[in-house]
Amino acid sequence: MSKRKTINDLKVEKMRFQYCLPIFRKCLSWTIEDMAKKIAVTKPTISYFDKVEGDGFKRPITYIQYFALRSMIENEISKKQFPLLAKAYSDLMDVDDNDEIWTGKYINWLQAADTFSPLKSGTTKKAKKVSDVLLGGIIGSSTGAAAGAAASATTTAGALAGLSATAVLSPMIAPVAIGGLIVGGAMTFLIKDKEKIEKIDYKKVLKDASSWKTDFFDIIAESNDLSNE
Repeated sequence: MSKRKTINDLKVEKMRFQYCLPIFRKCLSWTIEDMAKKIAVTKPTISYFDKVEGDGFKRPITYIQYFALRSMIENEISKKQFPLLAKAYSDLMDVDDNDEIWTGKYINWLQAADTFSPLKSGTTKKAKKVSDVLLGGIIGSSTGAAAGAAASATTTAGALAGLSATAVLSPMIAPVAIGGLIVGGAMTFLIKDKEKIEKIDYKKVLKDASSWKTDFFDIIAESNDLSNE
């Protein structure tokens, strides 16, 4: 029998979701402006959501905003076009994770997401292949595996060896290898699970997370609390 959730559990989930919002946005290749248009708010509002202040946020999202934003992310997952988003959501919204485990996952995704390049507003692609997103890391690090005697294909060391070898073999590919050098360490977990991510079970991701809406309404009804506290 699962533990009955409390208002404090909901607060933790809401805070974690807000921390993850920039990651989810980048997995969708959305700019801040793109997300603002989706939920009919201003661009500065989304920017404020991203700003950390002390141990929290300059502007914490409300429970209503949390519900709307999380529902929107799940709607995008249901389109079965964004495997990176589905994987990030599955990893980061696992309510059973303690703070230490969640923080480790969050740091990995945060570093990896910083390498994703949102397109200009209004030009977001409907689908974005994992192989395209990971191109720099994969080429840089896997080339390193072939060139470096003891360098692993999924380490920064491998990416460094790949940089040296690729620069000699083809100047045109060298910039991509540089990308591999920079993100080799941060993207290790994504490169390793590339095939699993591309074949991710979208329905399972949504099913595993489905209880949060029921919990949300039950907790709010009992606590009568729609504040940010």
